[in-house]
Amino acid sequence: LALLPRPKVVVLDEPFNGLDMDGVQVVRNLVQRLCDSGKVVVISTHTLNELDFLADRSVVVHQGKLVELEFTRGELGASEAAYQRLQEGK
Repeated sequence: LALLPRPKVVVLDEPFNGLDMDGVQVVRNLVQRLCDSGKVVVISTHTLNELDFLADRSVVVHQGKLVELEFTRGELGASEAAYQRLQEGK
């Protein structure tokens, strides 16, 4: 993973996709270090369970529209349920 020097915002698109558990841990550690240093990290993912380890806030976007907004750590289960409803077409 290559980063610009001293970014203020880092955007990661599906950073856990295709990784084994060791790779997932590397990305988790990187994101945590970035957050600890005051960076804003935006993650686009379908793997919501990974966000439970990392996210301070989350949103669910469906077809370009926000459908769930600002769940905090520990509330991502509600976000997961919203995502599942969207997948089922409800």
